[in-house]
Amino acid sequence: MRLTPAVGVLIGMQLILLSVAAMSPAAPPATAPSVDQIQQALDAGQYPEVIRQVSAAIQAGGKNLAGAERATLLALKGEAHLRLRQSPLAADAFADAAKEPGDELDIATYAATATLIRRSPGGQYQPKPAEPGQPRPQAIDIEASESRKQALAALFSEELRTVLARIESLKKRNSLPPVMEALKQVAELRRLELAATGSDTTCRQILAELTAHTNSLLSDAISTMSQQVQQIAQLANQTTTTTDTERGRSRTITRKRGLTSVEQKKLNDVIRTCRDIQRACDELSAAMQTAQAGGFDSSKSSAQQLATRAEQVLKDDYSPQYSDSDSGFVYPRSGGRGRSDRGADRRR
Repeated sequence: MRLTPAVGVLIGMQLILLSVAAMSPAAPPATAPSVDQIQQALDAGQYPEVIRQVSAAIQAGGKNLAGAERATLLALKGEAHLRLRQSPLAADAFADAAKEPGDELDIATYAATATLIRRSPGGQYQPKPAEPGQPRPQAIDIEASESRKQALAALFSEELRTVLARIESLKKRNSLPPVMEALKQVAELRRLELAATGSDTTCRQILAELTAHTNSLLSDAISTMSQQVQQIAQLANQTTTTTDTERGRSRTITRKRGLTSVEQKKLNDVIRTCRDIQRACDELSAAMQTAQAGGFDSSKSSAQQLATRAEQVLKDDYSPQYSDSDSGFVYPRSGGRGRSDRGADRRR
């Protein structure tokens, strides 16, 4: 089929336009909204737009977005969800903001706000009476910043009363697990105090007392296990000496008692417990952050040293030693580590 001259001219013009378009610079990408712009949208009541802009800013920033800036964006998203009465989404956004690295007070505020939202159905926090029988206080709106501060303070007071009552009962017991659990609860309460009051004076004092009590219990436990390990080591290294004659040559056999299966299990239990103590000390230190920095270093070190000692006792060689009475040469008998080789010697 032959093209008419007019059609040919049209096709040529289209090709030229396409070539020009290909050579033209691409349109610059849309600039991600800034934190200030998103804050303005929030102040203007444009809550769905705030959520959209936060998602765009986080996507544009990608891995290069600093933790503190990401936390601020997530908190703005949480505020928008809260004003839209979308409490679960608001709480999740603030909880995600608390996971980002940044200023300790900001992180505490995000975490406490997430807790407050979950405890405030319909955006209203209902404080409990300070004493049984007293009238129920008026509910507090958590949307406005000033009333939210009051709600955080009320929530902290309630949680503090609960934790103090639990701690008082724990002081009468010498069990480690509940005391260590209480430490974690106070560490969480500390975040709430920071958000409500801007300081952690009360929780820091409680943590200092609990830390001392916990270290005392840990010291007692480690001391008891250390005595057990020492006793097992002494028994395992008890020796008996016999003399016999082989091929006309006299020899002396020195045998160590070695470890029984019960003692081996006990040593493994000690090692396991010491590892658990070390992990618990790390978890507690992480939970308390700067409140009691290094508060469990000594207990952790003692547990580590005891675990090493128990492993040494478990792996020591308790094989018989043979000495030639004529030459005085001493040589070991091949045997297993961590056990007596008496049975193998009798079978020889």
